[in-house]
Amino acid sequence: MRGLIEFTNYCKQNCNYCGIRGENDKVDRYRLSKEMIMNCCEEGYELGYRTFVMQGGGDPFFTDDILVDILTTIKAKFPDCAITLSVGERSRESYAALKAAGADRYLLRHETATKALYESLHPGMSFENRRECLYTLKELGYQVGAGFMVGLPNQTPADLV
Repeated sequence: MRGLIEFTNYCKQNCNYCGIRGENDKVDRYRLSKEMIMNCCEEGYELGYRTFVMQGGGDPFFTDDILVDILTTIKAKFPDCAITLSVGERSRESYAALKAAGADRYLLRHETATKALYESLHPGMSFENRRECLYTLKELGYQVGAGFMVGLPNQTPADLV
């Protein structure tokens, strides 16, 4: 069992299928404070959760310094818990800092293995960079989660093979 903490729904990306894409001005945006995140962890721990998944959009507010502070606080209070991050594409240095602060796992879906479909759905993003991020996470020792989505706009059966 994993305790999912949706700690922000801000995102700098504009993925065509995503409800929290940056250009969607109809979304009620929020960011949880460190205190709110810790309250979620405390409640989850009391309920028996030993994995916390911190998931959000690619929110530039959550810099490495902010995330490192949150991660080290969670790990200090709950050393027997695993932390999974799902906060989008970052630099190798960022991934390394987050790992050193206590992140154990990283979820970075790439939605499709078809370059043309990926890039049509992710304006301004690179299929190659997304794959490189996955390799970097693995090299740094993260347990990595990735996957495809079914039912994407313009997806064909050939995209699922």
